[in-house]
Amino acid sequence: MSSIMEGCGKAMMEDSLVLLKELAYVLNENSSRIISGWVDFYASYNINNLYQDYAEALDGVTKILNNYILYFDSGEFYGFYKANKMLAENMAANYISWEAMEQVFRAFEAICSSVFNDKKRTCGAIDRIDKYQTVMNKTINEVFNIFLKAFLEVKDTNLVALAKMAEYHDLETSKHLVRTREYAVLLAKELDKGEQFTKCIYKAGPLHDIGKIGISETILQKKGKLSKEEFEEVK
Repeated sequence: MSSIMEGCGKAMMEDSLVLLKELAYVLNENSSRIISGWVDFYASYNINNLYQDYAEALDGVTKILNNYILYFDSGEFYGFYKANKMLAENMAANYISWEAMEQVFRAFEAICSSVFNDKKRTCGAIDRIDKYQTVMNKTINEVFNIFLKAFLEVKDTNLVALAKMAEYHDLETSKHLVRTREYAVLLAKELDKGEQFTKCIYKAGPLHDIGKIGISETILQKKGKLSKEEFEEVK
């Protein structure tokens, strides 16, 4: 069950269902823009071998968007997560790289945020749109974690690849992970900790930023003090 429904009484549940139905309408209304915008965002990352996975990535993000529209409109939360789990397992089994899959989510989150920000400038329902954006941020992270689990199970990804999932929200993290690992290895050697200990440090060192997984990019990239709600999400 999604975190957006946790602790809801009947009245709150009904309001949440209405909110999700409205959100499904907004996503459907802007679906063409979301997909075309996603293509631009995806292409802008300019990462090696990303284009060989382009067709699978485009198909994947289209299906993710359709899952949002279909299941949010009907309020079928179990169906939403089940459909994305099946999609994740299929995409992992069909050899799309995790590097490409990360960019699927990064680009999807970015273009959805752009759509909501534009709507804030063109209509007066800013509070309602903020709620849409909060729901999207939470559920995108939940779906991201579903895909992460599927890729780890299907592709038997190692510890370093797991640590690199933190890069999804922070492009600088990639360089930081490598630097931290190398510094830790140098210190272990300087302290004469032995070969086995040094190997463990090499493998485990990048995991210190693993807590970034599941926290929205909006929060991690925010300049300035976090709100009470944002701080709670980080906790």
